[in-house]
Amino acid sequence: MSYLKRSTKCSKARFQRAHFLHWDPRALPEANLEIALSAHRWTFTNPEKTLPQSKFLVIGIAVDSKRREEYVQGYALVGGGQGPMLGKFCCSGLSFNFCPLPAPALPTQGLLSGFRFTDSLRMEKVNPNHILPDITPGDFPGLVSFWNFQEDGEDFGTTQGESYTLRSQSGPLSVHEDPTAPLGGKALQIKRGQWMNIARKDCPLLDFHGPDGHLTVIAWIKRKKTEHRNCEFIAGQWNESDGGRQYGLFLNISVWQQQDQVCGHLSNVGGPTPGYRYCIDGPVGATPVGFDEWSVVAMTYDGTQGFCWLNGHLDVRPQLNPYSMAGGLFDGGSQGSDFTVGAVDRSGEIGNFFSGEMAGLAVYRRALSPAEIFALSQL
Repeated sequence: MSYLKRSTKCSKARFQRAHFLHWDPRALPEANLEIALSAHRWTFTNPEKTLPQSKFLVIGIAVDSKRREEYVQGYALVGGGQGPMLGKFCCSGLSFNFCPLPAPALPTQGLLSGFRFTDSLRMEKVNPNHILPDITPGDFPGLVSFWNFQEDGEDFGTTQGESYTLRSQSGPLSVHEDPTAPLGGKALQIKRGQWMNIARKDCPLLDFHGPDGHLTVIAWIKRKKTEHRNCEFIAGQWNESDGGRQYGLFLNISVWQQQDQVCGHLSNVGGPTPGYRYCIDGPVGATPVGFDEWSVVAMTYDGTQGFCWLNGHLDVRPQLNPYSMAGGLFDGGSQGSDFTVGAVDRSGEIGNFFSGEMAGLAVYRRALSPAEIFALSQL
């Protein structure tokens, strides 16, 4: 059965490019996803079955340049799950339609020879030869503090920037050698329930608030999977129990019905977003952060928009990253949130624990540029 609304001939259409689109079937049980092409966006729905796969790969598209209305067609290959499913699709106007193909109808390599393949989520990479050797977080203007964890202990002072000391709230923490770890081959082990704190009065330059409260928080981490599937807090000033939300770098915030992405929570009211039970504001990425592999996660805020970054790239997600929120951040005053790492105060107790390893953490008093974020991700 075909779901194609139209049957326009595209024999003279020019094949432009292909798209890789990530899709999380756990969060989208109806098999809904979006495809963006030029200025248009289409929503795809398979009405007959929920696709068991985790990636949707368009392996060829055609645009009919003779039509004023952009018309797109091609083959779609869904990979993973029980195996690949291949079908035809077309986009016209605001509709996107998909027709699965039986195995005998799979196109051959010859039929696909006219396609040129690119990755729509591929991020541009600076020529590595252009990045200066031996750069450090302190080489970028606006650094408040950088922690590079090198020794076991309960107190962890800064390596660069203001002399702010992170203090463990759960006993001694261990640092171990890992030749794959960034920033020198050592990493702090943070088990569930372990976290660190700097009292608000002891870190005034980490108190970003008001229209001028621009910031960057960047961390070099390796997630560990646990039996708990909670939100995971990396760092920031974020106290939900006492209405002291300002900014916080999180993982696995599911308020937008997806999981495991980077989230840069922001608040201009201190409490829940008006009209909601919780804070909804802040950029959320599109790509899940993996487990047992090193990742560089970051958030920035420039007073107008929030951005979240994964491995040096802006992890674009329509409407959510970048996230528009003009007006600045909440001012918690003298009773506002402490700066915490690995957990936050919420529901009257500490929670949202991060589990994994952390090689470094840096905070800046401005929103770093894409080039600066990329360079830091290469350390």
